[in-house]
Amino acid sequence: MKTLKLRIKDKHCKVLDQLASEVNFVLNYVNDLCFKHLQRTGKFFSAFDIAKYTAGASKAGLNLHNQTIQAITEELVLRRKQFKKAKLKWRVSNPNSAKKSLRLDTFQKNSHQIPIRPNQIRQSLVWFVG
Repeated sequence: MKTLKLRIKDKHCKVLDQLASEVNFVLNYVNDLCFKHLQRTGKFFSAFDIAKYTAGASKAGLNLHNQTIQAITEELVLRRKQFKKAKLKWRVSNPNSAKKSLRLDTFQKNSHQIPIRPNQIRQSLVWFVG
């Protein structure tokens, strides 16, 4: 296994903010979906169950890879179980908000196909220069 440490230059801030906003959108959607399902049926969704509802989201206009969306749902289910909560806090993407959430890592940790060049890494068709 190879670990890549790379500081991404500031010129990519807009792209990373857009990707983080899309991650927050998916996280908020899945969180709301799980909470409504819990209210109706009294049962929790698993990450496998959520995958049916998020299938095709990357084709519908999100600039996130399907693996990233699945990793987001797995993270939500893991944190919901860890903190024993029915619903996690809403994530805010507005930079002017006092409650703005920290940027989430949009790079897949479990992907084996992340394209790498010297001092560069690619995510969502964008090469980030270190």
